[in-house]
Amino acid sequence: MNSRSRQTIPFGNPPKTVDEAVDRLISELPLKDRVAIAKMDRSTLPVLYSAFVTKIREEYGFVTGNEELMESCRTVSGNERFDMSKGPALIIDLMWARLRKTHAMRAVK
Repeated sequence: MNSRSRQTIPFGNPPKTVDEAVDRLISELPLKDRVAIAKMDRSTLPVLYSAFVTKIREEYGFVTGNEELMESCRTVSGNERFDMSKGPALIIDLMWARLRKTHAMRAVK
């Protein structure tokens, strides 16, 4: 899949919800990366954290105080005292879980 066929969301509009953040992150990945992430085991997720944490912090407004996204993280996590430094990891975990449902290779009979 070439970069022209992928939908991207403008940098200036940070996501307001965790679902929007996950959608954006997935939309920016080529198909081969989506499939590779779907195949990953939970124990290898730290590789994803190192690849995406800075991008999510800066582009999604964790650095600048995106209150709507932070509130969504609290709601999704079920923890009103959710540590916002863990917001990017929450988004990455949910992206991985969604890709495992939508992009995991299945045997064809």
